[in-house]
Amino acid sequence: MNQGQIVAVLGANGAGKSTLLNAICGLLPVTQGEIQYKGESMCQHHAFEIVLKGISQSPEGRKVFATLTVEENLNLLLLDEPSLGLAPILVKQIFDIIRGINQLGVSILLVEQNAKRALALATRGYVLETGLISTSGSAAELRSDKKIQEAYLGGAAIKRR
Repeated sequence: MNQGQIVAVLGANGAGKSTLLNAICGLLPVTQGEIQYKGESMCQHHAFEIVLKGISQSPEGRKVFATLTVEENLNLLLLDEPSLGLAPILVKQIFDIIRGINQLGVSILLVEQNAKRALALATRGYVLETGLISTSGSAAELRSDKKIQEAYLGGAAIKRR
């Protein structure tokens, strides 16, 4: 992930998306591979040390920080299902805020079930299946991939907004 990118992580329920974010944040042990941030391995750091380095997440399932505003919750770098259970008008607002935060130069790793919105916003994307990356590429490549369209986009290509 490069500075200032939005990277979408897609996959079915149980594919390992939230587990990935929890491992990045030091909440779960890394059993294979390595997580690096600015050239430094994060695998041996505690969660509080990872936060001090500038990595944090806004968790899924309304597990937000109640004392923070919506924008402050979204300004935590890693986003786990930010549109989960929200009305369409609020989903649009959430994605507008994500775009605005990104335009400030903040890199965002976005785990999102709404693949259409995620790939319309993202620069790159990865698809997880049972904890492994099955497909990756630019968001444009994923949007035009027939398999991705059928599995996640309702069978039709989408345009970047």
